[in-house]
Amino acid sequence: MFKRLVFVLCLAVNVVSILEDSESTKIPISNVATKEELAILERQAYGAFRNDSNVIFVDSFADFENLILSSANNGQNKTLYIRESGEACSDEPHPLSLENEADVEAVRAAFGEDLSSISNVEDFETLAQKHHCVKVFGKAETYLDSLSLPVSGCLDSVDGDGGSVAKEFGITVSAGISGSASIANASMIPISFSAGISVSGEATFSVTSSCDVTTGNYVQMYSQVFYTEADIQYRSYYRSNVRKRKTHVSEWSEPCHVTYAAKIAPHTTCIGGVTMGICRAIPVEGQTFSKSKTQIKD
Repeated sequence: MFKRLVFVLCLAVNVVSILEDSESTKIPISNVATKEELAILERQAYGAFRNDSNVIFVDSFADFENLILSSANNGQNKTLYIRESGEACSDEPHPLSLENEADVEAVRAAFGEDLSSISNVEDFETLAQKHHCVKVFGKAETYLDSLSLPVSGCLDSVDGDGGSVAKEFGITVSAGISGSASIANASMIPISFSAGISVSGEATFSVTSSCDVTTGNYVQMYSQVFYTEADIQYRSYYRSNVRKRKTHVSEWSEPCHVTYAAKIAPHTTCIGGVTMGICRAIPVEGQTFSKSKTQIKD
């Protein structure tokens, strides 16, 4: 049986943090959410994909193959989630590449194609279609990032009678995923199901919160955001365009670590004190929390 190695490259390009000279630590979501709240988030995550017209649920890999082999259901830019294996596969074909050794070997060995006459990319791409399937290796974990961002002005009640500060603010959480959009997009479904929380490459929130201050103190409102991390694996499914119903499935890749924005409203806290040292500059409206930029390449 023909086997080939599949390499998946997850490259952390750089880390962008909102607060300079601060180290980010991970606070388990169980420390800031009750079991009841987590159960609600899990139902929301499952419901979000169950009601998504771009997601098709199938029972087995054989069902996935039948849909892909049917021209009526192929190429509609949908994602197919396979219950049996817990993997999500892209319905939209991913281009073959003459520079990708795995693609060349798969076409040659699996389909028996003589590539000696193939001299350009266009001819090679017509031989087969490639689809990516992704699953979670282990379990996805969600956490609150310890980095905090001031989202209100500083209320001074040192000489006052106390009071409160209310603020509606917008925050965008970016995971910084780049590279193979096919793998990245397909991975969001198994990651969401594993974590019990919907995830995305980028999520924007509008939050309203307030803080109270007592006489003789300062207070300022801060926000923290949630991320979900997971190790993913992917494999490639090839369908021959020249040999009817001839297919080939690659081996699973090595695990690749990725981080996504969790679709949970930011956590807000009120920080107070007797000196202005607790107050920071107010960020521009719509500031972005950005995590490690991860590049996924197949």
